[in-house]
Amino acid sequence: MSKKTPNIFKMAMTFIVEVFKFAKTGAEITDRATFAKRWSTCLTCDHFLHKSSRCSQCGCFMKVKAKMNSAKCPKGKW
Repeated sequence: MSKKTPNIFKMAMTFIVEVFKFAKTGAEITDRATFAKRWSTCLTCDHFLHKSSRCSQCGCFMKVKAKMNSAKCPKGKW
């Protein structure tokens, strides 16, 4: 069974919420160490889609989301 991203509506809602939180908190970017820890967690996660670098739970491009200080992993891993 292949993993897929959520439907377009759920991905759009997730994107809107994440961008709103990011803007509301001053568009703060994580430091390099935090990004590296988040990214390595994503790379070893069962929900990570390596071909597209997206999460099968939220549909986000994780290399971008992991840099957003306000963002959270949908599975609570970071």
